[in-house]
Amino acid sequence: MKKTEQHIIMALAAVSVIFIAACSSSDVSKTDSGISGLASYRALWTELSQSGEYDSLISVTVPFYKQSEQAGDTLNAVYAGVFLAQSWLFKENTDSVRYWMDRVSWYVESVSDPAVMTVYENVQGSYALKAGLDYPQALEHYVKALEWAEKAGNINNRIVILSNIVQIFYIRGDSHGMDYADSAFRLSLEDDAGSFSKCLALMNMGQMKCLDGDSARAMEYALKAERTAVQEDYRPLYSLIWLLKADISSAGGNRDDAESAYKEAMRWSEYTDPGTMTLVCLEYGRHFVRHGDYRRASELYSEGLRLSSRHGNMEFRRDILRALSDVSLSMGDVAGAAAWFDTYRSHVDSIANVRKEQEFNNLLLQYQRMEYEHEIQSRELELMKADRKMMVAVFIIVIIAVVSALSWTLYVRQRRLYRLLVSRHQSYIEQLKMEAEAGSPSPAEAEPGDDTGDREAYRQLFLKVEDLMRNEKVFRKKDLTRDNVSEMLGTNRTYLSKAINTFSGKSFNNYINTYRINEAVSIISGPSGDVPVKQLAEDLGFGSVSVFYKVFQRETGLSISRYKKELAAVRSENNRNVQQFDEQ
Repeated sequence: MKKTEQHIIMALAAVSVIFIAACSSSDVSKTDSGISGLASYRALWTELSQSGEYDSLISVTVPFYKQSEQAGDTLNAVYAGVFLAQSWLFKENTDSVRYWMDRVSWYVESVSDPAVMTVYENVQGSYALKAGLDYPQALEHYVKALEWAEKAGNINNRIVILSNIVQIFYIRGDSHGMDYADSAFRLSLEDDAGSFSKCLALMNMGQMKCLDGDSARAMEYALKAERTAVQEDYRPLYSLIWLLKADISSAGGNRDDAESAYKEAMRWSEYTDPGTMTLVCLEYGRHFVRHGDYRRASELYSEGLRLSSRHGNMEFRRDILRALSDVSLSMGDVAGAAAWFDTYRSHVDSIANVRKEQEFNNLLLQYQRMEYEHEIQSRELELMKADRKMMVAVFIIVIIAVVSALSWTLYVRQRRLYRLLVSRHQSYIEQLKMEAEAGSPSPAEAEPGDDTGDREAYRQLFLKVEDLMRNEKVFRKKDLTRDNVSEMLGTNRTYLSKAINTFSGKSFNNYINTYRINEAVSIISGPSGDVPVKQLAEDLGFGSVSVFYKVFQRETGLSISRYKKELAAVRSENNRNVQQFDEQ
């Protein structure tokens, strides 16, 4: 999957959440006169959101929240709080989003209103993406939001949330996201679907077609989305639509059309969120790189980094830092390229990313199983309405066929996910080996407000720990403790724990176990990979085989037997590909 489509998804997730809820309310004036009751406020919030007037929405809603809180009106307070959180989410102020979501959490357990709970869970999902790129948590909240939206019977909200779920699949390059895009598109064709929902569904289809390489169909959907957005004056969507058109033109080699579209995306910056504009700067810069204009690219990347840093947006910062390093090198600024690359490396936490990949894959499997069970239950209900005389026979035949087909589909998807886990973990192990050969990577620089002197001391201590692990492999020692390692390094266990926790994000035991499991993977991946599990556990310092099994599963996402089997399958597939290439 291309990076362009990946980034569009993250921006769209932030835009989509703004317009969820209260879409069916009647139009009201934007003034305070005539506003009475929650229904009128919901209509006002929707109107202000769709016109991008978030400052006005905040100024109107804060007094309403305070009045509701003082009056003990929990439902009104929750409604006001989630709409305030939505507005701050669009304005890229994640601290304010967290503030209002925390305030709402005091009351949300006592609220069972499907409409407001839909908004609450949707904001939680988008916040997880914006503030931490936490895919598992975002997917979990989006699924809950979809359940609430289905209870509320609101087609528009279901389309928005399905769109957000599509984005999770899409950003990960999983083509199964098309199923959800199709569902959203089919819902958008119903009479109750609003124009904004239709616009979102069209954009989703355009993005998926662009991912499939079908530029003609992608542009067709993009143009339809543009016509809808212009007709309804959905200005916050203009930049995203023009960015999609620019990427489609660029992929098709239409340089002039692409550049005009990028300019148009920039022109509507005042109506969209800073995260989207950061994305536009990144993609527009890449456009200039493809055509050799490195100076213009550098200017756009710098502007994107400024927006990202100013608003605390983490979505595109990694790509922008790497792009600044690359373009500096292309311009002959070797020192600048090295400095940007160091900043880029400090920003990336590979271990945390691997852990999130494992968590996401496990959650994804659980979610797919839930879908299959729901589909089977739906089919059972349909069969119960059939002719009683034929019901038993038809029920048995259909259920067997459905369960068999779905079980096989789940099995195939599981195998793909298992192989993906093995492939990525193998790449991670190779990366660690390369870093070890090149010398230990420098830990992150001190955060603002840290005691730089103390942090530097901890950094030096952590580098010594890394040297013990990588070069002397002390993690292989049985019954290794913090006291043992502290004695080796001439320090105490408190300083040791602080250094490891600060620069690895792990406890002492988890840090040691990570090295042990990586060593285990290296061994079973090598010529002596058939070493007995009991011997392997003893050689790596584990007290028992059961502990080894448990830690291996936690670190890799797979059991050791499954890991070996999938590793063999990956290698066999790679060998076949090489053989086919050689025969051509």
